[in-house]
Amino acid sequence: MCDESFCLRLIPYLDPHLSLRIVDFLIERKKLPVDELNIIKLRLLQQTDLFEQYFALHATLHPGQDIPENITHKKEDHENKLEQLKSIWEEFTQNDAPKEESNEDKKESEEQQTFDESKYSSIIQYGHLLFAKGNYEESHKILTEISKKLNHDQTMKQVLWGKLCCEILLEKHDESTSTFMKLRNLIESRLNHFPGSPINVERKWLMHWVLFVAFRSQWNPQLVAETLMDENYYPLLLTSAPYLLRYYISSILLSRVKRTMLTVVRMGSKQLNKEKNPTAHSKNPMVLFMAKALFEGNVKSAKQLLNEFSGEYFESDYFLSPLASDILTNGKMLLVEVLLKVKGSTTISRICDELSLQPEEVRQMIVSICKSTKFTKFLVKFDAKTNVVTVDTHPFSIIPGIMENCRDINEKCARINEKLLTSYSSTNWVPKSESKSLQNEVKPSKEKEQKRSENK
Repeated sequence: MCDESFCLRLIPYLDPHLSLRIVDFLIERKKLPVDELNIIKLRLLQQTDLFEQYFALHATLHPGQDIPENITHKKEDHENKLEQLKSIWEEFTQNDAPKEESNEDKKESEEQQTFDESKYSSIIQYGHLLFAKGNYEESHKILTEISKKLNHDQTMKQVLWGKLCCEILLEKHDESTSTFMKLRNLIESRLNHFPGSPINVERKWLMHWVLFVAFRSQWNPQLVAETLMDENYYPLLLTSAPYLLRYYISSILLSRVKRTMLTVVRMGSKQLNKEKNPTAHSKNPMVLFMAKALFEGNVKSAKQLLNEFSGEYFESDYFLSPLASDILTNGKMLLVEVLLKVKGSTTISRICDELSLQPEEVRQMIVSICKSTKFTKFLVKFDAKTNVVTVDTHPFSIIPGIMENCRDINEKCARINEKLLTSYSSTNWVPKSESKSLQNEVKPSKEKEQKRSENK
């Protein structure tokens, strides 16, 4: 089961420059008609200033036809704007350079600073025009400098969107993650200040842009799970973008996070079942795989769904195609974990028969499960000689450890009591009155014991 046009659903929530990367990827895979993909690419190029690519693709798709007039006028207008705004940027860089100023020139520097702030919007526009033209490096430099000067949330948000897009395209790993978190915090903080703003639209964009940050720009798949699991984003995931559940589940399998996060999948499947069109998730084998494995314990059905991933399921996915082998390996490991929890005690040969795995592969999975502290909530014990695997469902109980380490507890306590009594009797700090009272209390007890022994 493979949906070749799956990634095309993401395009409405992405910048055209990011969407072009996905379309080029699909053209290389050749899973969809190339002519249809080229038409989509031409429409995306029309939204940018990549005029040379647009002219070349237009000539191949529409030979003998002239280029639309609006594109030629757009090119001339943008070139004129770039020339006008370039002088403002150069003036800003000269004024922003560190200089040694005397006390007499403070008023002039303050006036110059206010003059620069009034032209920040023009500099931001210059950075966006460079970005639309494909000069991502220079645009990132401009937006980074402006972000250090701005204080207004609305303008800062606009700058951070462009800065994040540049960092994704330039593959600046650390910077893209920090910019994404800043943008997310800024959008959430604006909820109280601008209650009428379309904040859900911005959240939908973040839900799609996080895929680039986590899977393509930087290896941080847990960021997808943390974002989509948030209480502000999860309702949008179910209502507007249920297809993102495949990325949510993939991030959980890749990052090996705690199983408590997987309850979102069960809640989401129940919520989608209540809607008029429940097929939105019923055709998603990844959601069904998690439901069969974790919530039903049906290893056979989960194994059949996992076999669908081994085919062409991820081949046309721009984000998950490089990670398909890791997703399959962690999926098999999840089935081994579920099987151990259900059986309680089994052998490697039985696991190999039920899951169609090789013995060495199963041994490596069991060793990784034993070493893992986040991936499992129970303790797995593996005997390499007998190939027997047992499961302790209460690994966090301290009673077995106490019983093993304190078998001679009575003898040790007796020795400690003797030492305490000797040290207590040898000390002189006890008052005489108290010592006599203690002796008087001890004597009657001995007399009673003698009487009891005589009576017996």
